[in-house]
Amino acid sequence: MIVVTIPQKSITDLPKNIFKDLPEDVVVIDTGNYYPTLRDGIIPALIQSGIDSLWVQEQLGVPVVKVFTSIVVESLEALGQPKGAKNRIALAVSGDNDAAKEVVFTLVNDVGLIPSMWVPSPNHGSSSQVPPFIAGILTWKN
Repeated sequence: MIVVTIPQKSITDLPKNIFKDLPEDVVVIDTGNYYPTLRDGIIPALIQSGIDSLWVQEQLGVPVVKVFTSIVVESLEALGQPKGAKNRIALAVSGDNDAAKEVVFTLVNDVGLIPSMWVPSPNHGSSSQVPPFIAGILTWKN
């Protein structure tokens, strides 16, 4: 598993084909959020596609699973609960590869959260715009 946690504007600074020899079964997680006015500046191709994870996939040349974009580290440390506990936080997980998402679901469960499927669209932006929810609001895979 590889976790990419850098500002969106810095994705293009990574070496081209950085993952070209990566085995297909290695999951790449994208935790980034696009902040055009706050940090990243305008990235025309990203604005045009409307879905930052798709843009990141194109830049990296590998499929990504988007997760941990809607929660801060302090909440990860403080709010994780054992599986089966009441009021566990649901965390959005988005990606096209079902096998990769299963790996990420396990990771999210292991840190004490409930993995929740999220399908981004140009009308709703990326999973970064979905706040963590108390279990029961979203449909989750437990």
